[in-house]
Amino acid sequence: MKTTGAWLACLLLLGVAGCREESRSDAPVPPPEPVAREQARTPSAGREAPPDARRVLVAWLECGECRDGEFEALRKLGPEAFPLLEGALEAGPAPAALAARRLQLEHSYRSLREYAGARGGMKMDLDEGPYVATQLGSYVALYRLRAGQGLLALEAPGAPDAVERALGSDLRDDAKRALRAALEAPGAPWR
Repeated sequence: MKTTGAWLACLLLLGVAGCREESRSDAPVPPPEPVAREQARTPSAGREAPPDARRVLVAWLECGECRDGEFEALRKLGPEAFPLLEGALEAGPAPAALAARRLQLEHSYRSLREYAGARGGMKMDLDEGPYVATQLGSYVALYRLRAGQGLLALEAPGAPDAVERALGSDLRDDAKRALRAALEAPGAPWR
């Protein structure tokens, strides 16, 4: 019982840290939606990016471990990725992606609760509402952070300004610290 409790605690910690929790049930979990069409356009861009660019962008913004070349594919897009990344940094995930992620998290919580109940009524430390809110906040922060990191990696002239604007926004503090560090990195081409 002690080992099972420790395992469940690890699962909950991993979930709170923002890692994707793979469902243990056979119930279908809807995938996150791609970036919304209106989010893929910014006033500074004046045009939409090609559909392939959007797919590459979503792969980078939503990758779990990011070990399948997502970052390299994003860098290959070059300047055409700028308006997409700028929009993602400013607005975060599209409403449809947030709704899909909320459903995934609710399903994940119920699965964990059922697992805990089947193991002798182990207590869940978080209720569903705070669990979902924490996870959703982590998803948005990571999404916007990756957008900013992607912008800086493009080394486009407007990237530092876009990141500076994000630092003055409602971006979560941990994401602001990470973006500030990237912006102030020694040897950065904009310094």
